[in-house]
Amino acid sequence: MLGHTFYHGTIRKYVILFGTLFNELYINRPDPTHNRTLTYKVPIAYAPRDKMLARLTADPDLRRQPAIVLPRMSFELVNTTYAAERKLTTITRNVAINTENPDQLKYGYAPVPYDFDFELNVYVKNTDDGTRIIEQILPFFTPEWTPSVNLIPELDIVQDIPIVLKSVRSEDTYEGSFEERRALTWILEFTMKGYIYGPTRKGEIIKLANTNFFDTSAFDDIDTAVGSSNADVIANFTIIPGFANGAAVAGNPSTATGTSTLSGDGVASVTITSKGYNYSTANVTFSAPPTAQTATATSTISSNVVVGLGISTYGSAYTSAPAVTIAPPSAAAEAATGTVTVESSTITGVVVSSGGRYYLANGVATTTAEVNVGGSFGFATANSVAVVANGVVTSIGTPDFGSANIVSATVVVTNPTGNSSNFQATATSTVTGGQVTLLSITDGGLFYSSAPAVTIAAPSAAVTATGTVTVAANVVQEVVITNTGTGYSTAPTVTISDPVQSANSSLIQGNTSYGYIITRS
Repeated sequence: MLGHTFYHGTIRKYVILFGTLFNELYINRPDPTHNRTLTYKVPIAYAPRDKMLARLTADPDLRRQPAIVLPRMSFELVNTTYAAERKLTTITRNVAINTENPDQLKYGYAPVPYDFDFELNVYVKNTDDGTRIIEQILPFFTPEWTPSVNLIPELDIVQDIPIVLKSVRSEDTYEGSFEERRALTWILEFTMKGYIYGPTRKGEIIKLANTNFFDTSAFDDIDTAVGSSNADVIANFTIIPGFANGAAVAGNPSTATGTSTLSGDGVASVTITSKGYNYSTANVTFSAPPTAQTATATSTISSNVVVGLGISTYGSAYTSAPAVTIAPPSAAAEAATGTVTVESSTITGVVVSSGGRYYLANGVATTTAEVNVGGSFGFATANSVAVVANGVVTSIGTPDFGSANIVSATVVVTNPTGNSSNFQATATSTVTGGQVTLLSITDGGLFYSSAPAVTIAAPSAAVTATGTVTVAANVVQEVVITNTGTGYSTAPTVTISDPVQSANSSLIQGNTSYGYIITRS
């Protein structure tokens, strides 16, 4: 029309978009035995409601299985209306680089707003199926749902298209005898707020311009300045923008932007959110990871055992779970002691007076007794087992001195073979978001008389990520990560350097009275 032949397929995209929204609807029903649940996908087709109803009633003998036909959905574009309240300035342009010819730009004028009215029809055999389907649709529309659509790929135009749910109603088409087919219909009316784009045009980039200028403090206009013997005034002028390394480029400078994505505690990639313009080279910097801080904690004991660990400082910049060290008990090793019981010149038992500490295995108890044999007195020894449990001697066996008459006796238990480190409490840590968030006791230890100190290992030193920028056609194309960095708990800020803003002084020419700028291609 008007000398332009074009087709963007915009309306077709809107129809596909609307149908795709409802293309993955399923319902669950119990089977006739109620032993398992059957899942049915609800098919959808582009068709008028009356045509679908006619198709559903085309089987008067009721020989087909109902589940093959119902439930089912259809939709239709029923109306298109110009939306004057969303009209944009007509001369606004959308511009993109022509990748086939770097000396050209592709552009299109502002789109025309239209409201597209769609009708979604849901056909079910019973009310329960209908509500199962409707309840999967309604929560997403409040009352609109807004997807993004790549409407004009060649101009890289991605538009947000609100879809507004206007009304929901149901109809029962049952009439006549019991042999006639019944169909319950839910009708949902939507308005899609879309745009229609005109033809895409191509235009040459302006690369040559002559601009005369003069010192207004010395001359009234350029004509009087020409030929004057006034001093050189070129140094009074600053020319921006539109130059890169002494060569003219098209468009106003704009700074590129990007966002980063983490993998573990390092930067995995950068997504360019705006390519900017007027670049010949560029640099990229990343914000530094958070300053590493070591976590701290305290302990709680009960009955000489560590029973709790409390985090005082969560720390920061942890990339893995740090080691947790709980100080060993402070008491020194101690041997067990006991008392020998003698009754009627016979040893009847050995009583443990003190169980000692840090025993790793059963010890030996040596009993020394004064004996009376036929009126002669002397000394004899006998060994028995010192039974150990949880690091202490809990019982001592009775020594055997035969038929000797025992006058008195003492017992000595061997020293413990362990030390405080054998009964030291242990724990592990959990890291979330770079911080120590949980300490778990794996062994409470023994022989603690006071709460021991807890030490959490420091995080590794953090490293700031680095990268390089790839520039082509005067725009930033990508950021290549050269060092992923370490110690990041959140994605760092990406800063891309500004494009060239000032003219090369060699491009300003003139005589002693006036000058002119030549922007060269």
